[in-house]
Amino acid sequence: MRNPAARGESLRTPPAGSTGAPLVSFVLATHNRRAVVRHALEQVALSRPCGGDYEIIACDNASTDGTPDAIGDLATVVLRLDHNAGSCAKAYGVERAGGRFIVFLDDDSYPHPGSVERM
Repeated sequence: MRNPAARGESLRTPPAGSTGAPLVSFVLATHNRRAVVRHALEQVALSRPCGGDYEIIACDNASTDGTPDAIGDLATVVLRLDHNAGSCAKAYGVERAGGRFIVFLDDDSYPHPGSVERM
């Protein structure tokens, strides 16, 4: 099921050392929280979960504060919705996810180093 409301996808090159489908797909939804979500994604990148074998699917709920552009370099995919679907936007992210495992994040949360591997 493709989202007819999606305005487009921004793609980033997969993390270095990644081959084929990632082990983990992190999926989150956000709306007008540019600084907060950017900080969360920076923390994910710093902790390098699964040795970097992951992707981040960010579902933007029609932000008007520049959120999609602010996180485009940190997320593997930014799905830009034309309406605010709330946390239900994550369903569109799951559809796009290629990881063996899916981890849902809030736009102000991130896994502590080692926590994903322990799951």
